[in-house]
Amino acid sequence: MDRVVEATAEAIEVLNPETGSQVELKAARTEQEIKKAVMFVREVWTHLALQLYLFHEGKMWETLGYESFEEWCDSPELDFEPRYAYQLIDNYKTVVIDHGVPEEHLALVGPSKVKTVLVAVRRGIVPVEDALADCESLRKRDLETKYKRLLARGDDANPPLDASAEPVYDQCPTCGKRYRVKAGTDA
Repeated sequence: MDRVVEATAEAIEVLNPETGSQVELKAARTEQEIKKAVMFVREVWTHLALQLYLFHEGKMWETLGYESFEEWCDSPELDFEPRYAYQLIDNYKTVVIDHGVPEEHLALVGPSKVKTVLVAVRRGIVPVEDALADCESLRKRDLETKYKRLLARGDDANPPLDASAEPVYDQCPTCGKRYRVKAGTDA
């Protein structure tokens, strides 16, 4: 609680600055505290991901009397979105278990960035170490753009859509039913 009071007092000082250099100093200190907190949260996410992975793999919710993992996630003590739990489990399993990356490396990046690169890693388009380095160095938007391009180039099973190859439909003037006029590039 003392940290909250101290942080509030510092925030009030920033709002009533005496000199420009004090504002810059407070801003730099506050930014450093935010970065430390973000790193702490990422470490907690990684630890949570490990625990969720172990809990899910061992079907431990059954031992506790729950019918499903989703029901356990929804318990009042947790109130945890199963979708988010599954994403943390998937991040941990793919990066740490399947690819042997130390947990400390996973803890350097946020879960949403890891999610962005997992498809490319699984398909072998990008080595996991490179993907995690991208997660550390790129903004989320730039990461998404890069990996969408990589997936479009590197995934022959799902080539980019070609509008000229799409079927063309028309509508019957009598009954109003749609019918195919052209399939792909055939005229």
